[in-house]
Amino acid sequence: MKMRFDSGILLLSILMVLTACSDRESSADKSQALAAEDSERVRAEREYELIQTELNLAATGKPWLALDFSRKMISIRLKGAIVWDHPIDYAEGDSAAVALFPVRFGGRDKKLMRPIAERYLFRAAEQTPDSVLAVISEAVNVDPELLQRDVPERFQLAWEGDIALEVRTDISGRLVSPLKNAMVEIRQVIRRPLGRTVLVLSMDPEDALTLYRAAAVGMPTLVIPAGE
Repeated sequence: MKMRFDSGILLLSILMVLTACSDRESSADKSQALAAEDSERVRAEREYELIQTELNLAATGKPWLALDFSRKMISIRLKGAIVWDHPIDYAEGDSAAVALFPVRFGGRDKKLMRPIAERYLFRAAEQTPDSVLAVISEAVNVDPELLQRDVPERFQLAWEGDIALEVRTDISGRLVSPLKNAMVEIRQVIRRPLGRTVLVLSMDPEDALTLYRAAAVGMPTLVIPAGE
């Protein structure tokens, strides 16, 4: 009798353990399903926000800059059309900066768009093909004769939040302003320990000139993170 009683208790204990395990697995499955649904919902909301931002920018009738980390392309767009683009070719392999740039650009509010806050030309050469001036004038709607003819060797575009995009070419130019260059360099060295993020891109001179002339201070910039 005692043996049957003990066997019954043992069987009941096993059933309770199996039921608890089943409940835990069911709870884990539900949690994973809810997490997947939340992730899909967030992704859909971000895609909708991106589409709305692009439509709003296109409706202004003014050029805007797009940094698409998903396609690894940088482009100038006007009324929804791409008037200029170039692959995002990193001149320096700073993986941390590459990963941080879209995050810091978005900030706490996860913004997709910010205006260019600063543009600075470090070095340039005085030579500009007329074909390049034609592209620039079309993008910014300015008479080609009014455009300067300095081809950049190195320049930066910067946004709020101590983030910047630096473009370098393979030409050998002159210092645009040694004093201003020194001041900018010192300011950047001071900021960098505090978290300044700079992406350094390599670009051919003609494309660099197009970007430099079109990307004026105040120009809206849209950043599309990888995976969106």
